[in-house]
Amino acid sequence: MAESTSPAITMTCEVCSEYYTDPIMLPCLHSFCKKCLIKAKEKQGGTGTSLKCPTCDTSVNLPDGKIEGLTQNLWLEHKSKEALIKKKISSKEAISCDKCNVDDSSDAAVVYCCDCGQFLCDYCKKGHKRSRKEANHKLINLETKKSIELPAIKHEAVYCARHLDQKLTYYCNDCNRLVCQICLNVKHKSHNYNDYLDEGDTARKALKESVASCDGVIPPVTEAIANGEKMLEQIATRKEEVRQEIKETFEELKRSFDVGSGTSGVAVHTNGEVFASSNDGFVQVFSEDGTAVRRIGSKGNGNGQFDRPWGLLLVGDRLYVSDNNLHRVQYFSATTGHPRGMSTDGKGNILVADISNKRVQVFKEDGTFVQVTECDAGNFNNPDGIAIDDEGYIFVSVYNGGTPFLHVLSPDRKEVKLISVSYPFGIALDKDGYIYVDDYSNKRIIKY
Repeated sequence: MAESTSPAITMTCEVCSEYYTDPIMLPCLHSFCKKCLIKAKEKQGGTGTSLKCPTCDTSVNLPDGKIEGLTQNLWLEHKSKEALIKKKISSKEAISCDKCNVDDSSDAAVVYCCDCGQFLCDYCKKGHKRSRKEANHKLINLETKKSIELPAIKHEAVYCARHLDQKLTYYCNDCNRLVCQICLNVKHKSHNYNDYLDEGDTARKALKESVASCDGVIPPVTEAIANGEKMLEQIATRKEEVRQEIKETFEELKRSFDVGSGTSGVAVHTNGEVFASSNDGFVQVFSEDGTAVRRIGSKGNGNGQFDRPWGLLLVGDRLYVSDNNLHRVQYFSATTGHPRGMSTDGKGNILVADISNKRVQVFKEDGTFVQVTECDAGNFNNPDGIAIDDEGYIFVSVYNGGTPFLHVLSPDRKEVKLISVSYPFGIALDKDGYIYVDDYSNKRIIKY
């Protein structure tokens, strides 16, 4: 279980999960046991002069290519040792004597010496008291550990990794590291350096001033974080609302128009009205919201009558209606024939889908014949509905032996897309690019 002096500072290494031993602090401010960093470097490639932080993968340059050249975290080492001692003292398990523990056969410790930082068995305790130098050391009786308050552990001297008998007594500001007297004379003499105790006092004072200056910053930062979290919640809520709005809008756009007994043709006026041919012998007109507003024509074979109205085409305010059974095309005022679907190319020509003859015929608006295009290849047999957009792309519904498709042709009459649909006959495009398809099987017109 990790020990800590505060919720943010953990006294155990992230690599080995043990209390820190010889902790090293990387430039990214993550600290690890020295032995753990050595193993990490060996794993990453021991010959390199850099190391990746085991926590954040930040690349760290190693002085002289060695872990020993990095900054020692003396504060963390002190706190980790303090936490480990406190844990041992409060533990119910026996503690071995540190002084005579040579072959793991020493007696259990009975006291802890705060001055030496050692656990002592009864024999070593007596020797401690007989020694003139150690006689005044503060000893804590482990039998009364429940009421023990461990005094501050004394800082131990830190020795140079290059000169093992030399203490680190200077701090080089140019190199940001502690150095010994020999290193100072050899490599750091011309650098900006100071006695480590004086440097510590200066740093401590600067840190206190920095912490004090943060007192006025923390509340607004905390408030900003809270506002940010609240904003994220609002965004998530709004995201769900927008998704629902899009779904509802799509359903609204995909509107059905009830045409009674069935329809095979559809056309859309620039004013938004939708025209649908009915198998009952008339053309039904709907408003944009799907409300039936009027009818054109009636059942019969006379002028203005239909046996089975099929394809519809609007050219301005003129409505062209093809009659599947009477084999003729009639036109009407949109405001006050073995042909099927029709469309216009925007250049005064009317295209008529001739289903039985597997072809498309082209006429002038006054009925003058222009040309015929055969369509007897592949799955393009039996064309029904035709529509052309402003860019010249042609939409053709085809009922090919029971397999319905919606063909999309480029202006040069090449197929660019083939869409499988339920049972389309008539097709129409409005001024906004929406597609109206009559669904013959379900007796309705669907807007996409």
